Amino acid sequence: MNSLAPITRILVHHRAEIAHEWTHESMRIWARAYPGLIHQEEQLLQAELILEQLSRIFAGDLGDTPARMIASSPLAEVARDFGADCAKKAFKPKDCGQFLLVLKNILSRHLADSANGTAKQIGKCSRIVDEVLDCLSLLAFETFVETRERLIAEQNQAMTEVTMPVVLLWNSVLLMQLVGMMDTTKARLFTERLLEAITRHGASVALVDLSGVPLFDNSVARHIMRAVEAAQVLGSRIVMIGISQDLTQAGIDFSSVISRTTMRAGVAEALRLVGRRIDTVAVSAR
Repeated sequence: MNSLAPITRILVHHRAEIAHEWTHESMRIWARAYPGLIHQEEQLLQAELILEQLSRIFAGDLGDTPARMIASSPLAEVARDFGADCAKKAFKPKDCGQFLLVLKNILSRHLADSANGTAKQIGKCSRIVDEVLDCLSLLAFETFVETRERLIAEQNQAMTEVTMPVVLLWNSVLLMQLVGMMDTTKARLFTERLLEAITRHGASVALVDLSGVPLFDNSVARHIMRAVEAAQVLGSRIVMIGISQDLTQAGIDFSSVISRTTMRAGVAEALRLVGRRIDTVAVSAR
């Protein structure tokens, strides 16, 4: 006889009741924190899916090693999907874990009220339910953290694309613009993006427009100078545009770097370095 028969019977005969109770309790908690973000119908379907998978697992009698079996079951994928969805909806970590904790409490109440099974069976069912749901909670939380970190990295990358755009002006001339406040983290990203772009395009000249940066400190100035030196090692000349007084007073010697005050003058200098120039073309009236 399956020693988990009491919980199996509960999940088979009271599944709809438990699903609605679980959904109602979860929505009561989430509606306050995430109004309009969670839909009850979707949550009910997810609850029914998890309960169906749980009933199949418990019907097979997990024995004394439920965690190992859960990790390789279809239910594990459901838990991971739930964790990823919570991260995408910007849930707080505690609210991600709250969902399965609510189910644990509901199943514990149903087991305590159950007249089916011996005290030993009920005790074992309670222990296994706790272990299984703890395992699912861990899987969901791990995926939540991984997904959130990936989303943050993607957002940071998107912000970098906006604040440090790189444009290929000519076959071997790059333009990189810096926009907004600079700190050492952004300065390191600037170095990485500049050197990667030079290598990818084989650029012999790189224009660096600093006019969009309102303030420089000593640490940022050092990073920028190191980037210039590294670019020169790669065989690329740097032309800086809009060097501010903050940068020149930061204690770093930029006298060896070509600088121009305007974008037009900087582009003209970059083209001159590659043997090109900007000419004015007269257009005749027709």
